Amino acid sequence: VAFPPPTQGDNYPSLCIDADGTLNVAWHRWNLFNESHVMLLSSDGTPEGWAGATEVNVTSGENFDQFPHVVRFAPDDLRVYFASTTRKTLGIYDLFVARSTDDGASFGAPTEVASLNEAMQQSAFAWIVKVSASSYLAALDLVAADRSS
Repeated sequence: VAFPPPTQGDNYPSLCIDADGTLNVAWHRWNLFNESHVMLLSSDGTPEGWAGATEVNVTSGENFDQFPHVVRFAPDDLRVYFASTTRKTLGIYDLFVARSTDDGASFGAPTEVASLNEAMQQSAFAWIVKVSASSYLAALDLVAADRSS
């Protein structure tokens, strides 16, 4: 599978392959205003498919959204989970989800899923895995950041 080349500021891609073979790629992009937004691109994986695909803003505004993970829950339910240090508590990672009901053409407003840590920790959402027809497992990467010594 050939992916389109990233632009400067594109980081942390996440891939979800649908049952029909559609590739959904989410990543975060830094802009010149020092904001980081989550983007999505879907394709059949061919060079022609990538060339014709349209980048979709999953998030926008003056936020620092990063570490996206894209998950297909159902045919009409594509979700992008991401961490943000500006949407709830400045400087603290919190987990949010944006949901699309139109195959990634648009996304609703992000909603909070969980606060991942306390003020003295850093964390990043690691991955999500479907374990049964109605059950998902989320793994979090937590790293203590006590710099008092």
